[in-house]
Amino acid sequence: KVCFLGNPDRQRAKFINSLLTKGIPIDVYGHQWENFVKHPLCTTNTAVFGDEYWKTLSRYRVQLNIMRIHNEDSHNMRTFEIPGIGGIMLAPRTTEHLSFFKDQVEAFFYSSLDECCQLIHHLLSIKDSESKTIRHNARSASISKGYSYKQRSEVALNEILDSYSKFLKDS
Repeated sequence: KVCFLGNPDRQRAKFINSLLTKGIPIDVYGHQWENFVKHPLCTTNTAVFGDEYWKTLSRYRVQLNIMRIHNEDSHNMRTFEIPGIGGIMLAPRTTEHLSFFKDQVEAFFYSSLDECCQLIHHLLSIKDSESKTIRHNARSASISKGYSYKQRSEVALNEILDSYSKFLKDS
């Protein structure tokens, strides 16, 4: 099955509803999804946190990552959380996603609703052994490329310090 963990907004709900209309069953987790999605193929669940969050992510064959409008050609927290737990991430094809993970090896990326549907059908139909390989690839890439929160925070801190240093030199 497919899951999406995150809170609803109009854009996310529209995408989820479009997938449901195309016959894709989805379980969503977050606050007040029942106010945004009412479809027999959708199960709405409350938000999950801590260990339950990680257990939920790892339980599904496909973990959908839907970007918010302010992350359009970028990435978000799920970009690292899903592969880091050994999940099969299906996310928008963005410049940053493609720089972090190998498409159709460590994660899967879509450019349209139709392509997303095709990838979901493909991922739901693969053998368990292939699923395990993808999950292993995702987790291995996350570890070897330094995508933990600690390591990503260090990258962000260094960029801030570099920018601040340049600002001081220019002042």
